[in-house]
Amino acid sequence: MVFKKICGNYIYNINRNEYGDLMFDVCIELPTVNGNIRRTTIGLKYHPNTDNISLVTIT
Repeated sequence: MVFKKICGNYIYNINRNEYGDLMFDVCIELPTVNGNIRRTTIGLKYHPNTDNISLVTIT
């Protein structure tokens, strides 16, 4: 579900850390328990050697 949200949203604050990993933020909308929509920003890290993305922060 998060992957679909990443593909359909604006990616910003792209930069590389000291290890060469690509760091970026995405603003996504997720449903809450009571049926509302919550907009949140998630920080992600791309690992180029394994082609994986990991969650760094969620606000």
